[in-house]
Amino acid sequence: MDNNYLTLSDRLTKLDNSFISAVNLRTIGNLNGFEPFYSKDNLTFHNGERYSLKPRECDGFKMDEHVYEVYGTIDNFDDDEMNINSVIVKEVTESNGTLYTLSRNDCEWLGIEFSSGLQLLPKSLDWKYVDVDFDENDLSTTQSLEGDGKIHYVLLKINGFKLYPNSNVLTPNGRIIDEKRLENSLLIKNNIPLISSSKKIENSDSTLLRKIVRVDNNKYRNSNILTDDNELYVLVRLSKPKYNETIGYGIDRDYLKNVSPKDFFSIEWDEFGAMTLDEYNKKIESERIERERRIAIEEEKIRKKREKEELLRKEAMKAKEEIMKKKKKQLNDYISSISSSISSISPNRICRDMNSYILGANSRISDLDSISDNIIKVFDDTERLINTCISDIDIMSYKISRYGDINKLLQII
Repeated sequence: MDNNYLTLSDRLTKLDNSFISAVNLRTIGNLNGFEPFYSKDNLTFHNGERYSLKPRECDGFKMDEHVYEVYGTIDNFDDDEMNINSVIVKEVTESNGTLYTLSRNDCEWLGIEFSSGLQLLPKSLDWKYVDVDFDENDLSTTQSLEGDGKIHYVLLKINGFKLYPNSNVLTPNGRIIDEKRLENSLLIKNNIPLISSSKKIENSDSTLLRKIVRVDNNKYRNSNILTDDNELYVLVRLSKPKYNETIGYGIDRDYLKNVSPKDFFSIEWDEFGAMTLDEYNKKIESERIERERRIAIEEEKIRKKREKEELLRKEAMKAKEEIMKKKKKQLNDYISSISSSISSISPNRICRDMNSYILGANSRISDLDSISDNIIKVFDDTERLINTCISDIDIMSYKISRYGDINKLLQII
């Protein structure tokens, strides 16, 4: 099949339903910033939760324990002028009768939906939370988070996916995909119609609203969506929004009696074209080998460059030494020449000249001055020669430092 004509359904892979299970919402403290569903330290009176009033004794007579299910709360009434701070409940235990239940008129006055057996009791009573038995294979035991007692949300735990390095996921089919791809492509559908108040509100095979959630940040050290135990948690909304309302139609609890999440839900995701684990590992290994090859090439280039620089440095030092020897020899030759010129004036001549000075001072003074001038001139020439040599040496040192190529340097010299 031409990949250009593939539909989304052609790309999707279906999860084996054995990997699907439900989780008791009461056991979760926080879901990605959602308000806690249950807190043992602070009774929250969420709809659907059950509480009991602790039994009291009076004159040796002990009252029976009564268990109630929460249907809502009322804190203030009549535009906040009356502080009621009460909870709307319905007794679920068998009793000999209830002292007082709300009538239709009472419910209408309070602005709540009438249901037989409702009571309005203060939150300040000695309440005790009662944990209702949860069956992960029976969706009807799921906690109701709304005041209608129906089921609006189910928290699913999905297994089969595994953590893999570099923010990847190994799918149950042995494919490697990015976490974001799984998160964005995950689809959850219902296998049976959605029924609310005995009316069908959604056909089967409908895409349900869902959100991947984190149940405990301490369990997500290596992934953003999978726990360290390779568990994926998804909060699924079963209710269908009403017009201009946010709560929506919940699913009848009795309708979900003995229905397991494995039978109710189907899960799909897009892994089309993804590499198998073996292909991915070969790709990673190939990339590693190529990376090491390129590093080796760069290191070899650096090594050869350093060797060339070292060779040029040694040749430059050798050329400098040769030039220094040449200049030193020239300087020695100049000094020898000067010494020879000075030594050419013999002592006998000096004595004769001195005698002549004595005999004819006036006639020889001019000769003596001439000799003195010559000696001074020789020393001046020697000083200029030495300064010239030093200058030549400095210029040559600059040229050596400027020209790395010894052949060019020798041509200039």
